[in-house]
Amino acid sequence: MELLRKPVAHSYLRLPEYAPMWEIAVDIDKCQKCYLCKMPHVLYRGNPFAAMALVGQCPGKQEHLNGIPWCGPAGHLLDKAFEAVNLDSNHNVFITNIVKARPIAPSGSGRENVDPDKESTSLCSTFVYRELAAMHGLKVILIAGKIAAVGMGIANSNEPMYKLSGSVRELTINDQNIPAITIYHTAALLHNQDEERDAEMKWSIFNALKLARKIAFN
Repeated sequence: MELLRKPVAHSYLRLPEYAPMWEIAVDIDKCQKCYLCKMPHVLYRGNPFAAMALVGQCPGKQEHLNGIPWCGPAGHLLDKAFEAVNLDSNHNVFITNIVKARPIAPSGSGRENVDPDKESTSLCSTFVYRELAAMHGLKVILIAGKIAAVGMGIANSNEPMYKLSGSVRELTINDQNIPAITIYHTAALLHNQDEERDAEMKWSIFNALKLARKIAFN
């Protein structure tokens, strides 16, 4: 089987030769269904044998440059959030994104990052479902941000994030209903200027991760 490119740097990936994930990686690299296929793909990091998975939104600038999901400032905050509940994000969690390449900001917009469109989210989410199905022992899924929650089908676009945060719903993976907990994307912490709101979001993320840890290891 020819792999077009290594999924991520080896230091970020446990069991890099786990065949089912590599097969999905090959299919992602061969995908030509939307404009994002012209961009370098950013796949996953972490442990495909973990009991916990996290699905984020899409790669940003640092992820695009390094080929590693959640390796920029928001990723560092995520790592610290897992550390706060005594988890290692590279060993206790499988981390991926609902969109596998960085969306392109419109020329002249002055923006570095933009949200993925519905078409890209819909097409790429099929790969995420395959990744989750390939995991062994999956017990709980964290969904980071509203775009990922809507794209994975556990929320609708009219639901405000403050109501979604911490909510426990279900995703059907391999004919099993797996708890799915929506959390604030840690990028929201980077852009927030309100200290009280910042504290609320951090507390919400912390409690959601504690709940996910309890589900995963009980």
